[in-house]
Amino acid sequence: INRGNEVILEADSHIITNECGGLCVVAGAIPRILPGEKGVMDLNKVEGLIRKQSFKTPSTGLICIENTHNKSSGSVLPMKYITDISALAHEHDVPVHMDGARIFNASVASSTPVKEIAAPVDSVTFCLSKGLCCPAGAMLLGRKAFIDEARRNKKMLGGIMRQTGILAAAGLIALDETVERLQDDHNNAKLLALKLAEINDIFIDINSVQSNMVYFKINVSESKCLNIIQYLKNNGVLVDYKGGGSVRMVTHKDISEQDINKAIRQIISAINTIHAM
Repeated sequence: INRGNEVILEADSHIITNECGGLCVVAGAIPRILPGEKGVMDLNKVEGLIRKQSFKTPSTGLICIENTHNKSSGSVLPMKYITDISALAHEHDVPVHMDGARIFNASVASSTPVKEIAAPVDSVTFCLSKGLCCPAGAMLLGRKAFIDEARRNKKMLGGIMRQTGILAAAGLIALDETVERLQDDHNNAKLLALKLAEINDIFIDINSVQSNMVYFKINVSESKCLNIIQYLKNNGVLVDYKGGGSVRMVTHKDISEQDINKAIRQIISAINTIHAM
């Protein structure tokens, strides 16, 4: 995209909520956000936001989608949606980028090969860390001319590393040996959700748990929530607290069914202890 272009994104996408405005600062682009449902934007509304080249208004340079969608409990974008929004964008000569940080989770959850999920879009990123368990690393994929330009921009920003072999080796192991076991993470997440649903003062939509993320809400005051989070931390259970009672927990290769049961016991103990204070 060119500096000054608009980028259409879902309102709760990671690029908007968790990247410190890098879209504006680094790319010089303008976000145009659209609220969606579990990461899915209404296609008619998307088309209504697309702007052509003009002397007065910024033109649309890119549409971004996120799969799995972090803020929607790791929900998986439907394949039809990916195909349809890409077709719509291409009708208007607008490329589509997929933030596929957890695209392999999406693949396992939907029983769809990654290459099919990525085929309709123009570029994809995915993490070698997170579910694939590498110590570090991410990948950017696209056509050769796009990757050549990305390499140039990476160099311009100081993003060069000579000793990449050790990371590449770990990445190959991740891709060859860890993808199939992602189903274990999904199963553990569903188990966690089912057990959380049995606890008083916790609200969770079990059907929202499609991959390895579990979002739930603790229905107590903010001060009690903070005390519960601290109690859990003191007892070896780390959670991502979003404020307002909203909590995120993520399963990975180092989390077993026994760990799930331990976490549930600690959550119950935390809630009971805080209520008794």
